[in-house]
Amino acid sequence: MKPINLKSLIDIYEHNKLTYCSKNGYFNFCGNELKIVDIETLKKFISEITSYNVQIAFFNDFYFGYSIPQIGKEFDLLRFTDNSVLNIELKSAYTPKVEKQLIKNKYYLKFLDKQMYLYTYVAQDNTLWKLNYNDKLIKCDFQEIVSIIEKHINESLVKEDPDKIFIPSSYLISPFNKTQEFINGEYFLTQEQEEIEKKVYQSILDGKKSFLITGNAGSGKTLLTYHLAKKFINEGKNVGIIHAANLNSGHVCLRSKFQWNIEPIKNWNLIFSKSNPYLIVIDEAQRLNHKGQFANLMQKINNVNAIVIFSGDRNQILGKNEGWSLNSNCEEHFELTGKIRTNKELANFIKVLLDLKRKHHMKVSSQNINITFFNDVKDATQYICSKQNEYKYISYTPNNARYSPPCEIHKYNFIWAETSHQVIGQEFENVIVIMGRHFYYDKDNLLRAYNVQHNPYFTLRMFFQQITRAINKLEIVIVENIELYNNIMQIFE
Repeated sequence: MKPINLKSLIDIYEHNKLTYCSKNGYFNFCGNELKIVDIETLKKFISEITSYNVQIAFFNDFYFGYSIPQIGKEFDLLRFTDNSVLNIELKSAYTPKVEKQLIKNKYYLKFLDKQMYLYTYVAQDNTLWKLNYNDKLIKCDFQEIVSIIEKHINESLVKEDPDKIFIPSSYLISPFNKTQEFINGEYFLTQEQEEIEKKVYQSILDGKKSFLITGNAGSGKTLLTYHLAKKFINEGKNVGIIHAANLNSGHVCLRSKFQWNIEPIKNWNLIFSKSNPYLIVIDEAQRLNHKGQFANLMQKINNVNAIVIFSGDRNQILGKNEGWSLNSNCEEHFELTGKIRTNKELANFIKVLLDLKRKHHMKVSSQNINITFFNDVKDATQYICSKQNEYKYISYTPNNARYSPPCEIHKYNFIWAETSHQVIGQEFENVIVIMGRHFYYDKDNLLRAYNVQHNPYFTLRMFFQQITRAINKLEIVIVENIELYNNIMQIFE
């Protein structure tokens, strides 16, 4: 999206609205769908501002309807300079949500580390409101915003694309990697997450007992699931969380510091040791692989008449005996369809990496992606060790059965590295992984991988788990497989 002159936008709208206005209430402007109600409100706002004898340049360099990548957080009007950011929301009528929206905008804009000016214009009564330093909404006159914009005009404009100004890791909160911020509520849900939260909460009030929440990697499933658990904990309800894998450091922190009732699946019975839970959350439910254990757990949940929420991802099934629990007959099923963790560049790259045919109609940038090749495992491991301060290395999960011989994939494991299973549900700024000679492309240009002997886990699915943990950058180190390297490098041609 490019900055525009707002007066020019209104003139274009007035001349073309009969041609380019859709029945669903949008106006097509340079490929962007803008809400007609917002344009009409903007027209009234500009009419008021022009009465102050401002010049046409006064309306330069505004972003109209800008949306933060991944999050989808939308702003009506934004203007950036090196020192400050101006935000004006446009409302046809005043509602109590005006203050809440500006507080939410402040949360997202604060990470730019600039002075913030936050306003809302209400067309119905032609009034202007601003958010003060105490996060309170107060009425102000139009001369104030005229002065602010005039000051803005005299500052140096930010030349960089706003998509590159907003850093995803700043506002993507994980219950595991940013536990204190999660507990403090220093985050906002996306609109899709909010809608599911309201539906689950209302269904529970209506007496329903079983729910399934699914979503792909990076969809915000874990945050939503743990947000729901926190919501009931804050209401004084007894909530038990069963994680269908080993606990990570975030789980340990939630248990020890905040007294959350969390257990790994192997200790599920301890959830009921103190008192009967009101709500049971089964996180990463696709990992459940013992049907007898699951039957005992469900019988116990039914005996205490607890509500149960299953949360899982059908694409994160790592073993042959996993995944069946997501077919449970729950009363309600909600699916997150958005993708908020991985940036668009990484998301496109992963899609093309898995299916090379997509490179013909999907643009892939190498800006945040590195592909490195070594012919020797020793060189590759030394290289990865040299990058551990910048990147999170994730290794493959080997077979830990006592009497099984070590599988070949052991050579990619370091003592300090976590495995595919250990990072389930977590996210990291930069990720580095290895692809060995087990990987290849089939005749249909689909990425395949041989399953390693003596290892019960799918190699390709472990690899997918690894690369979808990345928020910003991804590096793939290819070892002993120059053909694979050459095929992957074609993605960037």
